[in-house]
Amino acid sequence: MPRGSWAVPERGSTLRKRVTSMVALVALASALLVNGATVAQAATNYSITVGAPIGGSACNPGAGQFDDCWAESMRFLPDRLTVHKGDTLTFTGGFHTATALPANADAQDWVDKNATNLGSPYTFLAPNVDDADNPAKLNNAAALPPSDCGVPEAPCDYTGDAVVNSGALPFGPGAFTMTVNADPGDVFWVVCLIHTHMRMKVTVVADAAAASQQSSLDSAAAQTLAEDTELAQAVDAKLNKPSSHTVDGHKVQDAFAGYDTHNVTLYRMYPHKLKVAKNSTVRWHFSELVYEIHSVTFPESEALAVANDFGNTPSCDPDGAGSAPNNPPEMAAPPFCNDPSQLEFLVTGRGIFPQGDGVLKSATDFENSGVRGVDLAAPTQGHAPYDLKFAKSSTKPYKYICLVHPFMRGSVLVK
Repeated sequence: MPRGSWAVPERGSTLRKRVTSMVALVALASALLVNGATVAQAATNYSITVGAPIGGSACNPGAGQFDDCWAESMRFLPDRLTVHKGDTLTFTGGFHTATALPANADAQDWVDKNATNLGSPYTFLAPNVDDADNPAKLNNAAALPPSDCGVPEAPCDYTGDAVVNSGALPFGPGAFTMTVNADPGDVFWVVCLIHTHMRMKVTVVADAAAASQQSSLDSAAAQTLAEDTELAQAVDAKLNKPSSHTVDGHKVQDAFAGYDTHNVTLYRMYPHKLKVAKNSTVRWHFSELVYEIHSVTFPESEALAVANDFGNTPSCDPDGAGSAPNNPPEMAAPPFCNDPSQLEFLVTGRGIFPQGDGVLKSATDFENSGVRGVDLAAPTQGHAPYDLKFAKSSTKPYKYICLVHPFMRGSVLVK
């Protein structure tokens, strides 16, 4: 409005109407400003746990006590979340990823197309075609954290247009933070690329008042973990009782290399200690595995050496899938290679594939089931059982481990 127009005085009811209108406009503008400030101040940082160690009574991760944590709740806690635009999500946890899929994508369809088949862009393990001794490697696109965001000071920006991936949480700073800038009305899933049945659904709303409350989420998580712990303890007690069945007239001792329920995985060999007669066969079952892969590998000492090379050996590959050999790491710490795109973590074929003839003849006989369980789009034996015959009696138990999880140990005493 031109300045001179203010020189014409307003009179009577017209003036009152104008004043009333101006007051109303000022009030509306003030309300909008206040509400705008409220929206800005209401941005919430949600804390999300990806997997949670559970187990015995002395398992207390909050106090740093993990020795009695022999199981895990395989969940995002929470697994349902309502946020509003501008909120941040901070993920912490064990060997998992927090991978936000494009908004409104179907989670199972996305996993089937992108994280299931060998060579897909987000499978956690990938083929290593230039090294017969190490036929698999970690897929850097899935396993490694982003280099330019993901920390509280610089969250990754999730707009809903593309995948935002934390990488394996232990490979980064221990936590991963992203800001939700998707539009209200969008729904997106966060999955773990290592255990693709682990998923969290996030709904974006316009009203901050409609968003989830962290205190309520924490209470629900505590209740869920208590229920998961009770279930794990019950399954653990049941599996530790010896059982057997008959095959072609011969008694076969049943055993389990780990065990998964719908939302809980048990990291133990069952029964922990076996006693069998000479020339008996033990059959380890993998059919119940939903989340994990395991192996049964004898003897413990040699198996531990193989386990140290199972996806833990960094190298630098200058020609990708070419025939030139990999180079040793060029630096002692991540990214290990001067050109990070050359980094490879190799997985030995001696660990992936079955080794031996299925008959344990001595304490030094190397017998390996190979990796079995969930298909991580790598060469595995699926869920097939593993039979091992014990041809020599022993005064000391034969000890074995899982190559993927070397803390999983068991023993077989042959009478």
